[in-house]
Amino acid sequence: MRYIAYAVDLDGVARAAYEIDCQTDKDAQLRAEKFLEAHPAVEVWDGPRRVARLVRESRAPEHQQRWRFDPQSPENSPESASDGS
Repeated sequence: MRYIAYAVDLDGVARAAYEIDCQTDKDAQLRAEKFLEAHPAVEVWDGPRRVARLVRESRAPEHQQRWRFDPQSPENSPESASDGS
């Protein structure tokens, strides 16, 4: 299968695109991780389907880290919210 890995900035603007030939989504994601050395984030796509969004871990001290909300992240879905009970 042919996947496209888009190197994006933290605002989601594509800065580069890479073709990846892999058999599975997981293999494509693993191959795309190497692009995080040069880019802050990478999105892996299989046609119109986004397979993964990878974000480089910050190298700044913890008190300087900036966190970014990704509304499409599964962790931010209404189903994952708990009412604390």
